[in-house]
Amino acid sequence: MKKSAIVLGLFLLGWTGSLVLLTGLDVNNLFVYLPRWLLYLGACALVLPFVPGKYWQIKTGLTVILLVWLLILPSVRWNTLKSFYIDCANIQRGMTLAAARQVMAPYVEADNSLIVYSAYMPEAPETPAEHNTRILFIPTAAETAEWCVVYPEEEKVKAVVISPD
Repeated sequence: MKKSAIVLGLFLLGWTGSLVLLTGLDVNNLFVYLPRWLLYLGACALVLPFVPGKYWQIKTGLTVILLVWLLILPSVRWNTLKSFYIDCANIQRGMTLAAARQVMAPYVEADNSLIVYSAYMPEAPETPAEHNTRILFIPTAAETAEWCVVYPEEEKVKAVVISPD
């Protein structure tokens, strides 16, 4: 077997593995814990060493397809939890609270009747005043570990914190 065929085979294996691995990570919401640039860097590290040489046009084309797929992945709504994170990330500072509530309408707005409302987030220290005025969204009544916390100020969004499980 020729060396160029082996290199092309390894490239296709790395390309397919990158595509499957990164899609699997995205479906399982691991992007919340890992910065996206790290995933992109990992995909490039698996694929780019094999681009130079014979069949470089095919390998470059497949690399571009992989990178385009990685740019599309953040907006794909695989499940309720991924949709929850996408919608929470779409809330911008300065939005009205009504607009923020509209964005998060498919989810549960926790009130003080739910025990989760009284909990604190270690990654986002808050004052007692912020804690008492925050708006807390959870994906469903059964999924209380993932939070989207909106801090209001004069009927506008002051800050948004995503707190994954």
